[in-house]
Amino acid sequence: MLFLFACTPDDTADSAEEPVVAELIAVPGGSFTMGCDDCDDDEAPAHVVTLHGYTLDAYEVTQGQYAECVDAAACPPAGMSGASNLPVTGVEYESAAAFCAWRQLRVPTEAEWEYAARGSENLIFPWGNEWTGCDPVVQRLCDGGLQTVGSRPEGDGPFGHHDLAGNAWEWVSDLYDATYYTVSPEENPQGPTAAGLRSVRGTDAWSDYEAVRSSNRTYAIPGGAGSLVGFRCAGDAP
Repeated sequence: MLFLFACTPDDTADSAEEPVVAELIAVPGGSFTMGCDDCDDDEAPAHVVTLHGYTLDAYEVTQGQYAECVDAAACPPAGMSGASNLPVTGVEYESAAAFCAWRQLRVPTEAEWEYAARGSENLIFPWGNEWTGCDPVVQRLCDGGLQTVGSRPEGDGPFGHHDLAGNAWEWVSDLYDATYYTVSPEENPQGPTAAGLRSVRGTDAWSDYEAVRSSNRTYAIPGGAGSLVGFRCAGDAP
């Protein structure tokens, strides 16, 4: 389980930076192997999933972008440091969903998130199959806390998405069930229909390097405004 109040981000960012502009990247439909047979129990069994095409934010939603939604009275306030290009954290799932709806988008499914991180080659990490040190990822052995979104381009995923490993955990739309992969449909899975928790993906700036593999999954309380959890938005293919 992700302990939502375990620590407070050590926010660092240059307030003089130009605001990061939201950008959607198209992900073509395709098939990949989701999960891992030799990792944590809730990642098994590895299974082939086929997805329709969709779009996904290139970046984690920033504090500056979320503040615009709050100013428009479309999102509830969230705890923010004022550093506009850091990922927004401390948001409940429903707040993330409200932000995405404000943009006429939605929160991605768990399968969509993992496919963006692994591609059809089933990469272990977004950048490849080997741990290559600090250059690709905002992670606790390398940094003191949250960093500007997109600041590790060496770690971009196979379709060009940033920060799919490290920086902030990310809400996905699926409810969490540790055994869901045993019954998951082969095409466009949406997650279980009954559960009290919701999945989060991608690890955070305080995770160990072993945890940043793209198949790693855990859960959080949907109504918890976790200091470690952010999000990005998705949409259907045009």
